[in-house]
Amino acid sequence: MQNGLKECPINLDNLNAQPIQLEPFKRYKLRLKIQMLGPNKVKKIKDEELRMIRAVSAIDDKKRDLVVAVLEPVENQPQSSQQILPTTEHVKTEENDGVTNAFRFGGKIFRSFLDWLSAFLNRRSREHRYVAFVLHKEKTRLMNEMNHELFDENASLKELRHQWESRSLHMVSSESDVSKLEEEAHTKWEQKSFLARLLLAITNCVTAHTDVISYVIACIVHAKCAGLITLPLPMLVFFWGTLASPRPSKNFWINLISYTEFEIIVKFIFQFGFFPWNSNAEEAANAREYFKYQYVFGVQRVEYFAFWDVALLIALFFHRYMLRRLGLWKDANIMDTFIESGDVNRQAISTTEVDFADIESREIHATTQGAEANVTVLPDEQRGVVSSFVFKLFHPKFRYIRDLYPLMFFLDVFCFFIVVFGFSSFGDGGSGDVLSDLSSNRVPLTFVVMLIVISLMIVVDRGLYLRKAVLPKLIYQLVTVIFLHAYLMFILPAVTHTSAYENTVAKFLYVVKCIYFVISAWQIRNGYPQLCIGNLLTHSYGLVNMVLFKIFMLIPFLFELRTAIDWTWTDTSMPILDFFSMENFYSTIYNLKCARTFETSFPAPRGIPKGIIVKYSIGVPLILALILIIWFPLLAFALLNKIGTELPPEKVQLSVSLEGYPRVFTMEAQGNEIQPINSFMKEKLRTTISSKNNNVNVSDDSALLLSKSRRAVSYIEEYSSKEIHIVRFRPVSEVFWEISKDSLEALQNLLESEKNFNNKSSSIRMNIDFAVQRQRAGSKEPIVHTTVFFVDVTPTSPPGAWEGLRKALNVSAYENSEPVVFANVLPYFLTVPNEGQVKATDYIHEVSFVS
Repeated sequence: MQNGLKECPINLDNLNAQPIQLEPFKRYKLRLKIQMLGPNKVKKIKDEELRMIRAVSAIDDKKRDLVVAVLEPVENQPQSSQQILPTTEHVKTEENDGVTNAFRFGGKIFRSFLDWLSAFLNRRSREHRYVAFVLHKEKTRLMNEMNHELFDENASLKELRHQWESRSLHMVSSESDVSKLEEEAHTKWEQKSFLARLLLAITNCVTAHTDVISYVIACIVHAKCAGLITLPLPMLVFFWGTLASPRPSKNFWINLISYTEFEIIVKFIFQFGFFPWNSNAEEAANAREYFKYQYVFGVQRVEYFAFWDVALLIALFFHRYMLRRLGLWKDANIMDTFIESGDVNRQAISTTEVDFADIESREIHATTQGAEANVTVLPDEQRGVVSSFVFKLFHPKFRYIRDLYPLMFFLDVFCFFIVVFGFSSFGDGGSGDVLSDLSSNRVPLTFVVMLIVISLMIVVDRGLYLRKAVLPKLIYQLVTVIFLHAYLMFILPAVTHTSAYENTVAKFLYVVKCIYFVISAWQIRNGYPQLCIGNLLTHSYGLVNMVLFKIFMLIPFLFELRTAIDWTWTDTSMPILDFFSMENFYSTIYNLKCARTFETSFPAPRGIPKGIIVKYSIGVPLILALILIIWFPLLAFALLNKIGTELPPEKVQLSVSLEGYPRVFTMEAQGNEIQPINSFMKEKLRTTISSKNNNVNVSDDSALLLSKSRRAVSYIEEYSSKEIHIVRFRPVSEVFWEISKDSLEALQNLLESEKNFNNKSSSIRMNIDFAVQRQRAGSKEPIVHTTVFFVDVTPTSPPGAWEGLRKALNVSAYENSEPVVFANVLPYFLTVPNEGQVKATDYIHEVSFVS
């Protein structure tokens, strides 16, 4: 033994290895030498991260805390003759092992994802699973311990319960029993396979939220029907079911089931064809009527009319089964369910193991908020039905408080985006495409009003959250529910001239908003948490939260708006500027905390360069992304004519008028008068322009002419032959010149006098209006491009124009006048851009090849 190293022979028969791994040792009769440094210290390090840090520090100190296997031949033969050459079978085995390891690695990732999903779903149904497990254990004990008593027909339920209590057959009698049963349930769940755990997690999550599923399906039923017959379903949900504390009573579920069956029967009756509104002729005659009474009442004939109604009925009966299984069907909303205690302000039971994440996300209170100890409690018989319902809502004996404001906020933001990208379903005044309306400076007023209203609703909801105002939140909820149904069923169809049944985007918005109402009602029923964290993204310090927080900080004025709202509705003695400074400090500290958390989660050895794969996988995409961001505007301009949908001209209008007088000439070209050129005509045009530099009669410099010719050819090559059109106008105006006698005399007097009152040469401007209308893109409005060309007409310019106009106006009625020619007033080539006005194609006109 030298320098802490020791050499020991290894018996190959006792070595736990595969045959393929022992073959080289047996073949060459090798002896395995193992070098170890500090093996006891390595064994003591259980954590993988600490072991990696220890290994890195050992490398820095030139101390390798590793196990090195050195193969040495037994015989003292030359090293060259003792080299181990891997066989072909060994190489193939290694390749197969690599493929197998890759599949195993993918399988491990997939299984880890399924395990994470199972754990996530289990967290959503923790209380339900525990109660179901305890009830199952108690039922089993009841069957075993009181088997004869249960089969006794003469025994009353009161006697059975008395015997149950006297024998102390309860599974939970102390705090330790709770922890023991939770551990037993968790151990039993972990013993199952990962697929069985996933299926059980999905099943438990569904069975734990059957009430919420019933609420959502009831809202979907009304959204699909959009009639008055299904309106009581969401009204029952939002005004009764979701606000009942601690849970809806049996009467609520019976009423909901009964009314669902009633409206299914009514819809079925009105599906027959002998009703007049179900005939095809009646449907065709009232196709544009958006307030058809069969659609208003929701009794129109449609396919699969009761699909969602039957789904709701199934969900309700399944929820009824779950309530009966848990023993909550009869005593669902009786206050005696909770055991009375002499101390009203019962403290929450402390547990041995505390989940700090749960403390931040939820709080369990057995007391009501406010000064409830001083409230005079009246018997239910002395209060009315509504007052008793409201009293139980605001003075429950048990509260399960959670911070659900982040979910409500994200649903409001989602509604905001639905309105933005589906605005054509909520108003008129635009083209249906918000981006095109903004780019063309045509922002509909209704669109702006809706965005302002949604923004104010988000602000009000946050203010109520910061103030923990439950009663104002209830009033706000009820008013919003009534307004939403009135708006979507009556106001919106009158604005969009589309029935609520046919407005798919509005129905989708309604379903999302109903989910918001369900979550908001849960918050009202249980109250707000004592500690309301203002920023929703800073609950944790993960990588996703850090990226989202940076995006939040980059959005203009969003940070300032949130800070101003928090200062307004938060009790603080700080001035608003100091509050802004505090929020800035907090954002900086939060970014540092996220960076430290990232370094802890993904530790890297100090002083060791990053690997090539890491550098190229992160650095190269980042470099390319920054380059694209820098040069994206130029790239967009370059590709402006290469991408997108071609919308050829549908109609071209040309009109000529003298300034201050009606139009003299008006003509419109469409149909066969607008034809695209073929490839031969385009090639001829290109050849004519490119050969212009050989024209010796041109006075321009040959180099300058060559440059202009190349520029014109390059411009033509940017367009295909289908994008170049020839427009032909008929020489005779399609409308008569409607001019009054006084205006005609004034124009004749102007042309007769070559001098005006300032003794200057008389002149009149001729306007040439040119308008191009593209084809429609779907249901959007057609795009129209216009331009105006001006020509100043004087007695000397253009030659003969002034005299020709004067003679044409002096021609008596029913006589033909001589034509008046205005040369070179309209360009031969015009360019119609994607947006903006029509422009003359100067690149081609500069070549001046037209004689």
